Amino acid sequence: MLVLMTTEGGRIRLTVHGLTIWVMLPEIVSMRKARIAIDAPPEVEIKREELLPQGERYHAAKRAAGPGAGVSAPAAVAPSPPPCGGTP
Repeated sequence: MLVLMTTEGGRIRLTVHGLTIWVMLPEIVSMRKARIAIDAPPEVEIKREELLPQGERYHAAKRAAGPGAGVSAPAAVAPSPPPCGGTP
């Protein structure tokens, strides 16, 4: 697992199988909460973990996949995302 830190307004780009996903931190609400914005193609399903069936949650899926699963090399460079909180 890679853990990254960013500041308010920060962006992180993920590229998986040629799909580009931007994760943005538009607002830090309090010491324990932050708003997260995700810009992804329509074919990428995004769900909060608590809405997933028990067997699909992070630890269950990680155990089923085995060691080293989920690690992939980056694909092509993607264009910059729209400004945080804005639309393209």
